[in-house]
Amino acid sequence: MSSQSFNVFCGVRKGGVLSPFLFNIYVDDLITRLESVDADCNVCGIFFGSIMYADDLLLLSALVTGLQRLLDMCNEFAVSNDLTYNHKKSVCIKIGPHWNSPIEPMSLGKDCLDWVNSFKYLGILFNSGFNIKS
Repeated sequence: MSSQSFNVFCGVRKGGVLSPFLFNIYVDDLITRLESVDADCNVCGIFFGSIMYADDLLLLSALVTGLQRLLDMCNEFAVSNDLTYNHKKSVCIKIGPHWNSPIEPMSLGKDCLDWVNSFKYLGILFNSGFNIKS
């Protein structure tokens, strides 16, 4: 059951004790929506297509079409919740047998995301290639 909508005229303090909790409530709907997308990223029936820590979101998909569906859902959520993503900080990487094949850019709304050879997520360096190595 949900409450009725109400306007919020000020945000929470950055670094405030309640900020992470309130942010989690806010984005929980996004995670639920991403779980409903057919992105071919399930292990034993459990969805592993989105990993989130604070406001950093990592999307995973076995297929490029699945990744685009996840990005489309993120954009739909952003539009309906008056959010913006920083597309300059958002990138795509290929891992797997076809990691060296050219692929069209992914889009997040009107913005194209670049395919990169490496990126850092939570201090872990990911490199494109046949498989993930530590």
